[in-house]
Amino acid sequence: MPGTTVAGIGAGMVIAALFSFILAAVDDDEIGSASGVLSAVQAIGGSIGVAIFGSVFFAQAKTGDFTGGFHRALIVQACLLTAFLAITFLLPKKGRPDDEQHGIATEPATGSEAKQHLTA
Repeated sequence: MPGTTVAGIGAGMVIAALFSFILAAVDDDEIGSASGVLSAVQAIGGSIGVAIFGSVFFAQAKTGDFTGGFHRALIVQACLLTAFLAITFLLPKKGRPDDEQHGIATEPATGSEAKQHLTA
């Protein structure tokens, strides 16, 4: 039970940061669509995870060894967690290129420039 609690807390902390990182890489006018796609992919990933762990568990549990099935499912989960942890080091350090390269002014606009940005 403590492992499940730690996994739940860790997932909650990671998912919020992951959403922020991914949405930071998207143009401002596409954030709504990107958020919807991200939520859908998260739901599909959860469904696939349940299917994988359920299949591993019930393959062993049908022989009556529920503890062995749970143990195997945890081993598969630990292996996948290790693989995903290794992959995270390949992710870029920033979600979005520097603001100047992305076409965003870094200095506040003054006078007519500010009015022009508001009407554009």
